[in-house]
Amino acid sequence: MTGPQGPAPLRGASLAMLAALALSGCTLATPKAAEATKAADRPGAELLAARPERKVEGSAVIAELAARRSIVPPGSSYDRIARAVIAADSGSARSELRVKQLQAEARSKNWLPSLGPSVNLSSLGTLATSLLLEQALFDNGRRKAEREFAVADVEVAAVNLAVEGNRRVHQALTLYVDAEAARGRAAVAEAALRRLADFDRIMALRVQGGVSNMAEQTVLRQKLIEMQAALQADRDAAMLAAAELDSMAGAPVSASAGLTQLPGSMPAVTPLAVHRAEAEKERTVAELKMIRAGYMPGVSASSNLTNGGAIGVTGGFGNGLRPGRAAALEAVTAGADAAAARVIQAGQEAARRRQALELRIAALDRQEAAQQELAAQTRANLRRFEDQYKAGVRPLMDLVTQHEALAAMERDLVNMRHERARARLDIARDLGLLADGAGL
Repeated sequence: MTGPQGPAPLRGASLAMLAALALSGCTLATPKAAEATKAADRPGAELLAARPERKVEGSAVIAELAARRSIVPPGSSYDRIARAVIAADSGSARSELRVKQLQAEARSKNWLPSLGPSVNLSSLGTLATSLLLEQALFDNGRRKAEREFAVADVEVAAVNLAVEGNRRVHQALTLYVDAEAARGRAAVAEAALRRLADFDRIMALRVQGGVSNMAEQTVLRQKLIEMQAALQADRDAAMLAAAELDSMAGAPVSASAGLTQLPGSMPAVTPLAVHRAEAEKERTVAELKMIRAGYMPGVSASSNLTNGGAIGVTGGFGNGLRPGRAAALEAVTAGADAAAARVIQAGQEAARRRQALELRIAALDRQEAAQQELAAQTRANLRRFEDQYKAGVRPLMDLVTQHEALAAMERDLVNMRHERARARLDIARDLGLLADGAGL
């Protein structure tokens, strides 16, 4: 090929040498026919094969995340807290997504020729500058892989934004549930404390009258002090969780009362962990394609605009013909295999986690039903004990013991209800259903 001002830099011998290198490179790329056949059956080989180019505008992952809706009932206490927390978010994940989008937009133009200065220092010490226009003619899909990498990078950032948004909402709602649980336990302890204080008053009168001894009063005082300590610990826990929640939301939202019932059956959506693994797989595959292209021959054309527009064609290998080239290419396929395996592993782990949480919820339902039945029996026994005490056939300490047992059961019931609420929040967080995708 010749340009308007003279012959091209490549001669016939150079072309022959390039062809020989290309053929030798193909030989090195497939050292054994059996291994090549085996690699073709692997998922990595399929991922590295030519596929339609993906673009940010048509990304199924981003579209699915944007269309995802929160399962939190509108207007509920959960909804008010979630909105406040999202509004107070610093937006670091959102800024990262914007950076990746701009980088993908810049990479989408990498197929255009590049224009830049060229500086050469001759053997005579003369410095020559020129303006060089260069265009890749054949690069084994490197520039396409660069564009795919940028698209996958945007998808990873989009998934991270959804993960971060749901994580913040989950953290805030968990703090709210913790505060509600502490308030519930404190209410039980406060009611029990009033009953114990009344018993302590009666016991003091009985001791003064010689009906009871000091040992019984000491035991009762001990139980009274323990209940006071439990009440104070619950109040401190409620105050700490509420203060942290208000700090996250940037507004006093912890005053909301009551738990919000989330739907028992969650929508059938892909967990965010699987979306992230899938996006990271696409990014890894694109990166591996760029690495593989570096071991393949490439051809580019250049034109020196300063020197009368002389045109030249160059070719070669980006990484050369190294002894470990075959192993490097095999590592590319193995890397794609590993990326595909990570997606499968993420799906399995997400399924196991959801199953464990659902089984935990079912177990809590059974335990709560049994505990409620036991508490009802204890209340019935307590009424009989009170009647027997008034009749003079039941000692006062039996009443104290029954009231203490009933308080422990009621506190356990409070914990079970709120632990079930936390498990449901965990499932909704893993599925990305605590915040609207479009709102993030």
